[in-house]
Amino acid sequence: MSQKHKLCDRLTFARSSRVNPFTSVEGGLTDRKTSPQRITANNSYPSQNLQYHKAALTPSVLMNLQRFLTPFALTLAALALTLSSAQATIPQTPIETLKSDRLLDYSPLQDLLRSGNWEEANAVTSTLMLKAGGQLDRGYLIKQDIRYFPCNDLLTLNRLWQYYSSDRYGYGPQTRIWVGLKGKNYQDSLRFEKKVGWGTRATLIKNPAQAPIGHLSFRPASGGGVADAWGGGWMDEMPKRFNTCMNPPKPLATPPGTGIDLTKPAKPTKPVKPLKPVKPSRK
Repeated sequence: MSQKHKLCDRLTFARSSRVNPFTSVEGGLTDRKTSPQRITANNSYPSQNLQYHKAALTPSVLMNLQRFLTPFALTLAALALTLSSAQATIPQTPIETLKSDRLLDYSPLQDLLRSGNWEEANAVTSTLMLKAGGQLDRGYLIKQDIRYFPCNDLLTLNRLWQYYSSDRYGYGPQTRIWVGLKGKNYQDSLRFEKKVGWGTRATLIKNPAQAPIGHLSFRPASGGGVADAWGGGWMDEMPKRFNTCMNPPKPLATPPGTGIDLTKPAKPTKPVKPLKPVKPSRK
């Protein structure tokens, strides 16, 4: 067969299969017997047909793409699952009673925690703590402020954080960690900071699934709180105050040295009879 007939034959095959007749297969020209699936994509006349693009994805190319994309896809899927599960575990039923000895409104904080806005909730908590402690202008609390901190406000803040974080955040978990470390001094506070992800260079971890237990909220201070456990004697005094508020001391039944039982109602006293007038004596 002449070259002219061969070229005409190839053009006829190309029209029927809609494949570029000058596409090379491993450096050579195609022929009628070559399967379109083996045709590579390095030609100067790219086809608009979908069959051509499928033909460019050879088994070896598909295998390489699969090896490259599989770990990436698995990582994305795991990340999406983690974020969705963390968001799904946030309770959406609000706490109705939010007590405050200082008449503070804790509803905005509850809305932030319900929506999973942990960073903003941490900043709002710091401001509420300073208001409840009466030190908003100073911008931080000291031992004396913490020692007499209003119990209803402390317990309400802890209840909100523990409830919406599934017992991962709040002053309760922080107290348990401090007691577990048998914390007493500054060196113990450094161990506490390492345990909860605090420190001078620490940043707030927004995802609860990746944050250590007790990571939030930060020590109350102006500017959204600080990840410093020992400043103002915070970690030395806060667990004591929290335990006192959780387990208030019972009133003494009998004050020392009186012998009077204050738990029993007092007996009614009998009316005192008026004294009879004394008759003057006769001499």
